[in-house]
Amino acid sequence: SIDQQLGRVLPGHACVVHAPRELALDAAQRLLDDCEFSVAQAEAGLGVTATRPVHAFFYRSAEEKRRLMGAGATFIAKPWRDEVHLQLDRWPHPVLAHEVVHAIAAYASRGPFSVSGTLGGWFPNPGLIEGVAVAIAWDERDGLTPDEWSAGLLAHDALPAPQDFLGLGFGTLEPRRAYSAAGSFVRYLREREGAETLREVHRLGRVAGVTRASLAELDAGWRAHLRGLTLPDGALDLVALRLTHGSIFETVCPHRVAQLRATLAGDLAAADLESARRTCRELLAIDGHDLSTRAFAVGVEARSGRFTEAQAGLTWLTEHNAPKAVEAYAAAALADGYFARDELERARAAYEALLPLQPEEGSRRQLEVKLLGLQASREQARIVRSLLLGDAGRPPGPARAMQLTRQLGALRGDGLAPYLEARQLMSESEYEAALLPLRQAELRGLPLPSLVREHKRMLATTLYALARWDELDAHLAGPMADDPSLSTLTAYWRARRDFRRGGAQAAER
Repeated sequence: SIDQQLGRVLPGHACVVHAPRELALDAAQRLLDDCEFSVAQAEAGLGVTATRPVHAFFYRSAEEKRRLMGAGATFIAKPWRDEVHLQLDRWPHPVLAHEVVHAIAAYASRGPFSVSGTLGGWFPNPGLIEGVAVAIAWDERDGLTPDEWSAGLLAHDALPAPQDFLGLGFGTLEPRRAYSAAGSFVRYLREREGAETLREVHRLGRVAGVTRASLAELDAGWRAHLRGLTLPDGALDLVALRLTHGSIFETVCPHRVAQLRATLAGDLAAADLESARRTCRELLAIDGHDLSTRAFAVGVEARSGRFTEAQAGLTWLTEHNAPKAVEAYAAAALADGYFARDELERARAAYEALLPLQPEEGSRRQLEVKLLGLQASREQARIVRSLLLGDAGRPPGPARAMQLTRQLGALRGDGLAPYLEARQLMSESEYEAALLPLRQAELRGLPLPSLVREHKRMLATTLYALARWDELDAHLAGPMADDPSLSTLTAYWRARRDFRRGGAQAAER
């Protein structure tokens, strides 16, 4: 059975967590806390009360999930069985809340699959199924809420109409557009028409004839709402980048190409650059316009020291009007190649040229940290390189990463080194150990606004994980509240803190 293969079952009030036996008990308890809060949030958002616990299964890998229950890379909910199935990930789990909404939405559904659909629930409506999940979970992606993504799409004249995503047309749209628009629209519908109406819309699988306002009136009101939003700095550039098709990571391939892509992934994981070059050549012999392989090839050539070939590959992408996301990936790979091969001045120039073109906060922050090292000294640059790019193409293990942060701390008086140390410890779920370097980073001062903002996020996560409620309250009321760009995250941690103190009535955001 799945439980025999995973090995740990942790029951709670509203959830039962099924997790690998080797997962530390405190980590499993954090997942249970995640799930219990997500259930309460979904109940509050939909106005329902679950009468059965949600069973959340966390697998070691996508392959294990595929072997044990049939779905590999896809996160999946089975509302008719009160189940969600996911791979382990960072904490808080980035997808759990969304999948839990699917399970709780079964209480506003009908038919054999307990999903939104017409014909008694036999004909599912994917736009409403996913729109409700996004609207209730209300997760940020790349620092933007579904409303902010949708407002950006509207500004770029790329926002789909409700009739395009409320139904089977949902699956024909680019996923980020479809999910963001559906979630934003459903959230607006709930605020305007009420949770009871939303439940009926979900149950019947349609808007027409259920809401007081017509679909056209709802669409007009939703767009007016989006036009009234003030977007964070860089949001429009980020939306423009994500609007480009041909994601570097998402390509549908024939069987032989799929085999070669698997080989290429293994080559890159093993840092076998010569084999990776051969595999890229094989792929491009099949399809010379395979943009993702061309972008990967730029990085492979650069890491091999073949900078002329790498630059030629980047130029080809530019001349053939490759999507911005693909071109940006290739340009960053070339810069990383310079850095990895100790071409420090060329790396610095390449990163500086990339910086204003990178609107995504996480990627931009990493560029800034690389530049901090490069602008300081060769010694600091090489330490930062080992931390972020690894040695000989392999990422540092935990012990090596800690050694590197200590070396960096001996060379710098600011808070960069303890900040990086805390990130490493948090990635290993060592929250108690991470608190001291987080405090040290704050005392010494961080050299970039982006690091200050990320430090605030990290400290909130750590204080919650350690149940240090008074300190969390002070952090949320002070540093977090002072940054408008963190308002959604601040509301999230307040809701979780209140839920731990007062129960389900405090869960809705």
